[in-house]
Amino acid sequence: MDYVHATNEYTTKLLERMYFNIPPLVPRNVVAELQTTLNDLTVDHNRSALDIEDLIITFGKLLWPYTQAFEELCGRYEAELGEKLLRQKASYGLRRTYEHYVQTGGTWRALYTGAIAPLFTAEERIELHQILVDIHCDVRTFARQAALINDRTWYEERVAHYHELSGRISSELQHLRELAESETDEPTLASEIQGQIRGFELGLVKLGPQFDYDALCRAHEHFQGRKRDLKIRV
Repeated sequence: MDYVHATNEYTTKLLERMYFNIPPLVPRNVVAELQTTLNDLTVDHNRSALDIEDLIITFGKLLWPYTQAFEELCGRYEAELGEKLLRQKASYGLRRTYEHYVQTGGTWRALYTGAIAPLFTAEERIELHQILVDIHCDVRTFARQAALINDRTWYEERVAHYHELSGRISSELQHLRELAESETDEPTLASEIQGQIRGFELGLVKLGPQFDYDALCRAHEHFQGRKRDLKIRV
């Protein structure tokens, strides 16, 4: 398998993962369009990794309000249920070690950092890792059901909130695109702006560094300043 084919296959799998992890209440037409796109990719082997990455960004933006709301809901239930599930699933020895860990100031969230390793034996760390994976799956299953029934109103309100935020993000990105297109005399600056836009988009769909909304809002002013600096130097 050559490098290009391997890269394309990996990028396609990212799109497949997006499809199989679609959050609740995403419009059916979006789900159907994503499925059709994936089906097309199975027969069209001429698409580049960049093309597929563009598809991930396109669909990722459509799913973003639902993904954000769902992750927020999962976080709520993980905080509420995680420790209870751990105590239910853990062996007697692991429960004792965990209680000692809590008594010495340890927290549930810190379990995910790996900083607690010295307190647990190798066997307990293996057990703990598997339990955390199981809890992650259990919580997401529970949250998915809650988003459709008990927490549906809350979930829909959060989706609406993130839809509104998504509109503001799109507006800021468009302002940057317009700025880049206007830089006919400074192709290097235009390329820099386009690279920053791409970075924001990749972060938004979790293919790059974590998306920073405040940084996006400051970007236009930053590049306007860069433009003034370049003119002064000339």
